[in-house]
Amino acid sequence: MERPKILFALSDNVERSKLETVLRPLDIEPLVVNDGAGVIESAVKEAPAIIVTDMGLKVIALEKVLSILRNNAQSASIPFFFISDRAIDIPNFKPGTDTFLLRPLNAEEVLSRFTRTLESRAGRRTGAREIIGKLNQMGLPDILQFLNINRRDGELRVARGALSGTVFLKDGEVLNAVLEGVEKEKALYRMLSWPDGEFEFVPCTVTITRKILSSSSNLLMEGMRQIDEYNRSINSLPSPEECLNQVSKETVPEGLHPAAYEILRNLSLHKLVRELVERSTYPDFEVYSAITTLITKGLVKVDKKALGSGESIFSIEESLMISDRLASRTASYAYPDTAKVFILSTSPELVEKLLDGCGRVPDFKILSKSFFSDEATGGCFGEVASLKLTTGMEVLLFSVPVVHSMGPLLRAFSSNIIGILLITDTIDSETVEKLVQERDALSGATGVPTVHLCSPGDSPVGPGGFEKSLALGPNDTLWQFDTISSELVSNIFRQLMTELLV
Repeated sequence: MERPKILFALSDNVERSKLETVLRPLDIEPLVVNDGAGVIESAVKEAPAIIVTDMGLKVIALEKVLSILRNNAQSASIPFFFISDRAIDIPNFKPGTDTFLLRPLNAEEVLSRFTRTLESRAGRRTGAREIIGKLNQMGLPDILQFLNINRRDGELRVARGALSGTVFLKDGEVLNAVLEGVEKEKALYRMLSWPDGEFEFVPCTVTITRKILSSSSNLLMEGMRQIDEYNRSINSLPSPEECLNQVSKETVPEGLHPAAYEILRNLSLHKLVRELVERSTYPDFEVYSAITTLITKGLVKVDKKALGSGESIFSIEESLMISDRLASRTASYAYPDTAKVFILSTSPELVEKLLDGCGRVPDFKILSKSFFSDEATGGCFGEVASLKLTTGMEVLLFSVPVVHSMGPLLRAFSSNIIGILLITDTIDSETVEKLVQERDALSGATGVPTVHLCSPGDSPVGPGGFEKSLALGPNDTLWQFDTISSELVSNIFRQLMTELLV
């Protein structure tokens, strides 16, 4: 039997050694790294059963490590064990998956929690399933009322097709609900609307932070009210496929629903109603209602030109050729599910301009929750958008910051890479030098083509300045832009795929 791999990223080697001793009965294979970059690289390459870390990761901070790994298919489900001197709120913490351990560590508790997690990862349920059933026989509201009356502690696990969620209860009160990356009321109300599916209640100690503050009775009444309201008014609500634009950023009044302000902030990246609903933290009906209010007040308008399916960038024949090419690159007899295009840029603003253009093309989906952007990392990092081919394959746009410490990460994430987009708004020698070094390292190792873009803006750049700084040849194309239109997006990806197929 394969030994379970445990990845340790602890600043105190003595503490790590003690943990390894405590876990010896589990016959683990310890993996040791020293910083956040090492955690990401090892998590992707080694697929450990558990990652153990403290709060002081170097090179790449813990919050950003979590953001990257949670949004990568190879590492999204790996549980984390966090060790700290005090209780703190950790962004991207997954209740029911991750574990928080306070110092001083108790050896018996540590061994017990690791054992339960490893057994769960191996597919063995450790909790006694007290209640099992089907939602078409006993609805979720009735189940929650029953558990509330009996003041039960545990996890109510619900599944419908490929979707699965969990409701966490303590003394019968709902502390939180999670469903495929969504949590709180938004997740619970979605599950309340399921007419069928399966459920099971597993009694256990629940220690997560309470994120739903309403009492269970009020929560259920409000949830059912919103579901009824949505079903009654569905014909008058905006269509999920409608595309929206903000009329003016200077005329936003006070007193709107908080969801309305969140929608206006998100409109810079997301235009489709369904994307705005998905990205909002508020329940679905509240978001649809807020969008209706914004349209009624003239703050947002439906973009008639963007409605409809539009033309795809690639025909069916072209998509088949691209997929065939990718299958041959990966020595596979079947089409790969995903491929990657790396984005190398000199600023997060350039990535946002690209996403704004991609959002106007029907084939693209913007993935803003999958990446982060700040000065500490030198820009955006992570999956920012996806291009769906008619063969079913997804081409993921993966943004990479221009910093020297990202070398190991590029290698870890460069599987199935098919191309590079290089975007710059400067000819500053040091910045562009880093950009060119990353481009040459990636293209040299993978043999993929690069498409170059530049945005001169207000900077005085002489003729040939960008071409010279990027070391382009006379036959290399350089796309210049102030804003990126849907037509430019189509041209960029047509060039990329044409060069890939050569």
